[in-house]
Amino acid sequence: DSQGLERPLQVASATVTAGLWLLYPKPFFEDTPYILEPGEYPTLEAWGTSGPSVGSLKPMRLAVVYEAPGFQGQSWEVSRDIYNLQQPEDSQSPQLTSVGSLRILGGCWVGYEKEGFRGHQYLLEEGEYADWSNWGGYDELLTSLRVIRTDFGDPAVVLFEDMDFQGHRVEVSSALPDVELAQHGPSTQAIHVLSGVWVAYERVGFSGEQFILEKGVYRNCDDWGSGNCALGSLQPVVQVGESDLHFVTKIQLFSGPNFLGDHISFEDDQASLPASFHPQSCRVHGGSWVLFE
Repeated sequence: DSQGLERPLQVASATVTAGLWLLYPKPFFEDTPYILEPGEYPTLEAWGTSGPSVGSLKPMRLAVVYEAPGFQGQSWEVSRDIYNLQQPEDSQSPQLTSVGSLRILGGCWVGYEKEGFRGHQYLLEEGEYADWSNWGGYDELLTSLRVIRTDFGDPAVVLFEDMDFQGHRVEVSSALPDVELAQHGPSTQAIHVLSGVWVAYERVGFSGEQFILEKGVYRNCDDWGSGNCALGSLQPVVQVGESDLHFVTKIQLFSGPNFLGDHISFEDDQASLPASFHPQSCRVHGGSWVLFE
């Protein structure tokens, strides 16, 4: 966000590489904004204005929630935290019987299994999620939604083995596939996120239940959502290029047990495997994956 530039920009053209942006003619987000979607705007008229002055700008956070899989059924455009998607706080918002699919059009969000931002957590970046398996769900439930507002730059986090920031501590500034590589035990109670947004995982290799950690302090494992204080690995959500948010999703499949033999790697959906390849072990380097027989 830029509340007020030193002097208004005189803009003749613009390119939006990702997300939705609001451009205001005046500082401090005053006056009617212009909404710019991803694409090129070679002239002022291309985004509907005749005045070149831009006094402030900010990204627009927007999600569209659908009642049924495949972006079907009743939908709801959301631009703020929603405590309970099935019981909205105002009468104007639709009351969804379930959440079957999602489109994240702007910003980075966290989806929760239960109302009130509780239960299993899922990081939702810009893109389409046609059903619950696409967001790595443990089941079909997604009941509350929260937008991430933290600055994503220069990530740093401190892990403590005891509650209230006591005991052995270790500071981490990059992806760590196994906390024991940093001489930290498998149990973490308190966490201080100094900067950035982090995804912590219950097990090593960025696997198991995930927890989204924003800038702030977490005095005990209940504060960050874990019931058993198990934290095996973690990685920051980082910016790639100019504005895209990204965290690594990768899986390796091996033809033999114990990670031996031939192997193939994937970073995206794979509808079928080579007919001659029969995996017997795998390593998940990032993300949550669903394997089908």
